Amino acid sequence: MYGPQNKLAGTSSIVFIQDSCALQENCASANGELKGASYNYYSAPDKKWHRIWVDNEGCNLELTGGAMNGKMVLQSSAGRNGKNEMIRDRITWTPNADGTVRQHWEQSPDGGATWKTLFDGLYKKKR
Repeated sequence: MYGPQNKLAGTSSIVFIQDSCALQENCASANGELKGASYNYYSAPDKKWHRIWVDNEGCNLELTGGAMNGKMVLQSSAGRNGKNEMIRDRITWTPNADGTVRQHWEQSPDGGATWKTLFDGLYKKKR
């Protein structure tokens, strides 16, 4: 995974699990300090994709959504943070013609009225 200026931000391995009914992504920051995993699955009853993220710093994030205009867009429910702000997260994955995938993670401090970029990275296949 690459961040701004094409600098290595971390590594990610993606595997299909549960007879290919779910996708597990294991991530580690470039310095190895942050490690986490996400579990992604499609839910037939609500016809949505779900992503659950858990990391070694105690963070967890639940996102829901689906395909939209050729992109995968998942968003969290709004919840209050320690500053009593109504926070919402949104992650968009965009496939590129060269086989890379852009991951754009945004956060809204006002429940979804405005958005700020937290991470804008690029997934590249290992050669």
